[in-house]
Amino acid sequence: MTQSPFDLTKFNSDYEQIKNLPLEHQSLVLNRLYPERSPDSEIFNGLLNRLERLNSSEEISKRLTLANELDKDRMREAGKYKALFDLPNTLINAYSVPSRIQAQGAADIAQMMSQGAANIPNLTNYQRGSFNFSPNRYF
Repeated sequence: MTQSPFDLTKFNSDYEQIKNLPLEHQSLVLNRLYPERSPDSEIFNGLLNRLERLNSSEEISKRLTLANELDKDRMREAGKYKALFDLPNTLINAYSVPSRIQAQGAADIAQMMSQGAANIPNLTNYQRGSFNFSPNRYF
């Protein structure tokens, strides 16, 4: 394997273009432009290529689509268990709510009767106002 000679002028011009970047980004760019030829550098470049591919918009969209499909399946399955989980409360409400309504109605009627009975002495002392009624005969 033959290596090409290192071009210092090209390296300096490339470095001038990236010198304002953070140090981590500079090293990434320089490693991409001037890779070492070793097994480690090939693994690193393969990893970088894979990360770039995984972060592409197509791959992200595929992952989101897959996640949405899985969420739909999960929700479909969870709905069954949610219905079974709520079944005892539904049955209790179906039997207890009508009786609660009847009990409340009976309590309201009893309260109205009690108030009416309490008002009976006041009705005997009721003073009628002057009211004149003169019926008219039409036939």
